[in-house]
Amino acid sequence: MPPGKRCRRCGLALADVPGWERYGLGRSYVSELFWLAGVAEAAVASQAFAVADGAVVRLTWVPAVLLDAAISAADRLGYAQRSAHYRAARSAL
Repeated sequence: MPPGKRCRRCGLALADVPGWERYGLGRSYVSELFWLAGVAEAAVASQAFAVADGAVVRLTWVPAVLLDAAISAADRLGYAQRSAHYRAARSAL
């Protein structure tokens, strides 16, 4: 199964978990999407980044490793504003 499809299925499954944004599973999901965005081909990478970027705001705690993945993916995709946003969040830790 292609990575993009797997991520969509994970997102659908996670939607059935009340309060997923408070658990490590939610953080892991968002982090893995950012890591995928950092290495996948362009179409999958931009989709993965968009999903992760939208989901990260729901997390109750964002660890440094997740922010590192977000920065790496944003830099790779040329998303300068998002990179700056995540760099600022990383610096604030």
